[in-house]
This record gives sequence, C-alpha cells and structure tokens, in this order.
Amino acid sequence: MWRVPFEEGPLMAVGKNREKESMVARVKTAGKPAPLLLEPDRGKLAAGGSDLSFITVTVTYRENNPVPLADNLVRFSIGGDATIAGVDNGSQTSHEPFQADTRRAFHGKCLLVVKAGKEKGTVTVTATSEGLEPAECVLRIE
Repeated sequence: MWRVPFEEGPLMAVGKNREKESMVARVKTAGKPAPLLLEPDRGKLAAGGSDLSFITVTVTYRENNPVPLADNLVRFSIGGDATIAGVDNGSQTSHEPFQADTRRAFHGKCLLVVKAGKEKGTVTVTATSEGLEPAECVLRIE
C-alpha cells in the first residue's frame, strides 16, 4: 500500500513480475461534484398505472466520472402522467422515508422509482441539487 498525495486526474498502477508488466489498473479521481447523471433502466413504460422505471442518479464530475463520497441532497420532479413510487440510496442506516421527492446520495448515488400513469405520452424527470447542474431524462409511456 502506498499513500499518494491527491491530484485531480487519472492514476495508473503497473504490476510487474520479473520486470515484465503483468497487470495495469487505472482510475480517474474526481474533483468537486458538478452535474447529476440520470440513467433509467428502461425508457419505455406501459400505460395503465402500474409499470415502473428505476432511475439511477449519480453525482458526477467532468466527463461523467462518479464522485464516490458525494452525499448531496437530490430533489426530484416529474412532468407528465407519472408519479414517484419511491426513492432510496442503499444506505442501511438512512432514516429518510422511501415515499418522498428528495433523497441524499450515498457514495455518490441514489435511486428514483417512477410509476407510469394511465395515459400515453412522454414524461420528463428532473433531478436538482444545490450547487450542481440539474439533469433530465425523458420516459415514454405507451
């Protein structure tokens, strides 16, 4: 184990066996959080009022690099015929409610569950957090 002073940018470790390169590992460090990234598990939902889309929200740095220690409070809003079915972040010690329109990121991530309404059309999901660029994704209800 080596302690290295923090510097923004890529880090590379090279393992050698008898002077021959045997392994290379690369990671990109993250600076201050900037944009949010929304990634739905699917973009099309069935109309009828019961279909769900699970949207992973990641606090990122430049070029969508995740910020692993981010704990920003993220606020959600939905435009169109859909509702928030729940929110989560994977933290076993969180006391935040699952039925809410906000969730604090845990290790840079949280989850939004969107429930389709009965009408066909498009739904715009927006995530905002103080000091970060907001993010949107569009879901189709068919």
